[in-house]
Amino acid sequence: MSTPPPVAPWVRTRLRAARSSAWLTAALVLVAVFLAAALPRALDRGADGALREQLRAGGRDGAVVTATSLRLGAQGGGSPARQLDVLAQELERRVTAPLRPTALGAVYGSTTLGERSLPGPELPRPNGMAPVLGLAYLHGVDGRSALAAGRWPAATDGADFEVALSEQVARTFGVSVGAVLDAGTDDSMAPPRHFRATVVGLFAAADPASPFWAGTDCLVEACLSSTVALGERTLYWRAAALVGPGELDELGFWSGRSPQDFVRVPVDVSGARADQLPQWRAAVGSLTGGPQRTELQVAAERPDVQVRSELSALLGTAAERRAAVAPLSVLGPAGAAGVALTVLLLAAALAGERRAGELRLLRARGASRGGVLRRLLGEGAATVLPAAVLGTALALVLLPSPRWGGAVLAAGAATAVALLVFPVRAALFPGTAAGTTSGAGATAGAGTAAGRRRVVAELSALVLAVAAVVAVRQRGVAPAGAGVDLLLVAAPLLIALAGAVLLARVLPLLVAAGSGSVAVACAWGPVVTVRSAGEEYARVLVAVRTAATARAAAAAAARRWRGFMRLLGEDGVSTGGAT
Repeated sequence: MSTPPPVAPWVRTRLRAARSSAWLTAALVLVAVFLAAALPRALDRGADGALREQLRAGGRDGAVVTATSLRLGAQGGGSPARQLDVLAQELERRVTAPLRPTALGAVYGSTTLGERSLPGPELPRPNGMAPVLGLAYLHGVDGRSALAAGRWPAATDGADFEVALSEQVARTFGVSVGAVLDAGTDDSMAPPRHFRATVVGLFAAADPASPFWAGTDCLVEACLSSTVALGERTLYWRAAALVGPGELDELGFWSGRSPQDFVRVPVDVSGARADQLPQWRAAVGSLTGGPQRTELQVAAERPDVQVRSELSALLGTAAERRAAVAPLSVLGPAGAAGVALTVLLLAAALAGERRAGELRLLRARGASRGGVLRRLLGEGAATVLPAAVLGTALALVLLPSPRWGGAVLAAGAATAVALLVFPVRAALFPGTAAGTTSGAGATAGAGTAAGRRRVVAELSALVLAVAAVVAVRQRGVAPAGAGVDLLLVAAPLLIALAGAVLLARVLPLLVAAGSGSVAVACAWGPVVTVRSAGEEYARVLVAVRTAATARAAAAAAARRWRGFMRLLGEDGVSTGGAT
């Protein structure tokens, strides 16, 4: 007994029989899934870039966390330099995720809160007012600058200070290495103390624009300041000089006030992400006035430590801008999703119309709805899934972003729609997909029910479109502080849907009116030209032929209308009966 030849699998046979259709389907899915996955990543990249630009707009003083403390407030033991090291380490240790210090690390030192006048006659006086000089200490300054002349300051005994000036300050003051800057006598001290600053070195900053030099005023370049006295503005020079760590104990005597220790931790904003904006604000708030600041005060043994940062204002502005553009950022993706869904639905409808005979034959040969659904799903998976995977991979590679969840979710949704829309429509709604009927009574009942459902759906769409238009007219597309309103976001899609519904309802009337006008014109036109009773027969013959032509044209228009309504999911039988 001979063995029957093996039967080729359905999917392979179907794809080989319609290769062009399979390739076109794969191309459509590839484009749709790529756009679905690329749009969230493009929006994420744009939001992250806007946040980083906002944070960089604050300059070198913007993305910085600064802690300050008066020397008198220190309660711990050790030298002033050691206390500064502890404060810097404790602050930098608390700048943690999502905040991240830059490669520069903590910049810290100490500065006087007041300057002393330099009455020397050889110094510049723009309006006759003597220049003033403040003193500062910067940890690690030798690694961020180079000595142009002399040496770095060391500890001294008595009222004299060894200082280093920047080349620009020395040029402005007209001094060089070895010059002694007389700072006058403080008679309030007992005994009175005469202050002098000896210039022992000149330095040049490696990068004057670096955040390292942002903590002290007029250190790299002398500042031309002004004061108003008796209604007149007077200009004078201000500058700062560097001292060594051994003179930190003496800084308070220079200004007569307690020096201020400071620690600045620049924050790296290159990794700032818009989705982490609340975490950034919470971290900065905890440092400037929350638990982290309290822990810093306890760990550094400085109860007067104050932490401030311009990041609070910059992040607040970024949050306001993000809330303002949120409706607009949702409006574009919603419109794109609606267009993509429409394209996929129309493609499924066209496929159903093209394969109506094939589906009828399957059902006539005993195939169940589940069997048809499984076959169509297998056929779709062979073309849709590889194209969807390729489109998702292209979006992830071409648009790098640290967030991939939204892109994968959007790609999955687009893939599910492309895979399921045609099999579900063909298997669960065979009357719509294949145009099958089961008798006059069933046809009439199905047509009536479908007509009622269609009327309800169309009226609902029109009501929603009117409500959306009214809301947009009254509130605008993106009302300030209102957040995302789904009705406003869906307004363009609802208006387009309402237009399509009106066109679907008006088109049959226009076709019928046009066909009737053509028939009347063609039927009665020859009557006007009849001149004799002998031509009566010819006139009747022309009228009959013209009426038959008009009827044929109306029937063709009705068939075209039924095909159009089947694309929209309407029951072909009920539409045909109504027509």
